[in-house]
Amino acid sequence: MYPDYIKHNLKHQLRDYQKQSLYNLNYTQKDVNVASRFNQLLFHMATGSGKTDVMAADMLYFYHEFGYQNFLFVVNTNAVIAKTRENMLNVQSPKYLFSQPINIDGMPIELREVTRFPKK
Repeated sequence: MYPDYIKHNLKHQLRDYQKQSLYNLNYTQKDVNVASRFNQLLFHMATGSGKTDVMAADMLYFYHEFGYQNFLFVVNTNAVIAKTRENMLNVQSPKYLFSQPINIDGMPIELREVTRFPKK
């Protein structure tokens, strides 16, 4: 089972193997030796397997569990970044991945694109 804050904020229900990817992600992040054991993480998934849904769930996870607010996407084509923008940012798109409004622990969450991250 995956957390309610993910389940309630995604438009689609995750498939079993996508839930397993979240379980594995959580394991890597909560392991006491995480820094020495898991300095890189890869989701190896086939075309059409719902990688973007997993990415949306991962964003919710990292926001809720660790307070992360900045996410960087690296892709190999302009078409992929355009599709990702549509899926993540355009609430009018039929492919938009999140439920509206996004709400975690009673707080509304806004997703927006930035051209650079603020300095800390």
